[in-house]
Amino acid sequence: MAEAGKQVTVLERRTRLGGRTRAMRVESVDDVPDNGRHVIASGYMHLFRYLDSIGTRQFVAFPRGGTLRWPDGRKADVRTTGIRAVRTLLGVHPDMSPIDRLRSARATLRLGWQCLRRPEDLADLTTEQWFQRVGMPAAAREALWDWMALSIAAEPVQRGSVVAAQVVKMPKATFSQVLGTHGLRQPQRTSVPTLVPAGDWTATDWSATMESAVQSAARAVDLLLELPSEP
Repeated sequence: MAEAGKQVTVLERRTRLGGRTRAMRVESVDDVPDNGRHVIASGYMHLFRYLDSIGTRQFVAFPRGGTLRWPDGRKADVRTTGIRAVRTLLGVHPDMSPIDRLRSARATLRLGWQCLRRPEDLADLTTEQWFQRVGMPAAAREALWDWMALSIAAEPVQRGSVVAAQVVKMPKATFSQVLGTHGLRQPQRTSVPTLVPAGDWTATDWSATMESAVQSAARAVDLLLELPSEP
């Protein structure tokens, strides 16, 4: 809005800025860490546009890989770039059979297709039901997909909607959205044309993530810019 030369009044319920992110003082650390959403996905287009606008995009770096460890001492390397990333998607569980790897590849393709062509009933499914629908093998879920879904959506796959999220360790860190509540999220358009809500709790394409918050703001701005200019 400011870039378009508009004057904006922002209403914030809290007495501070930052939304659900808050700074904490830790005496043992020579810094003031921020506590909030901790996962940034590479598909967060609105968030990256915002980071570009404030000049902080360069501080976001994605790890090229990591190591999965099991309680019995087994471990597997995972990679996020190059040809080895394909192997990660096909399944890195030590007990996966060749057939399970083929099933994992097919299920991964189905996941990708349904992300691009979202089924109408997707919001009525738990993440676990979604994985079951596409035929994701249990070993692939244990090694990759279950914890990936948990880290991004902050919701156990057995409980939450595919498009839901919940954080329980920090009250009000985000809202709890389980099956049947997706339709209750407030859209940006209201009966008052100049009043548009924004926040990760509003109706967006994402669960309660940073991308949801920024996407809601982008939609709110688009609605306000559609209004006729006052003389």
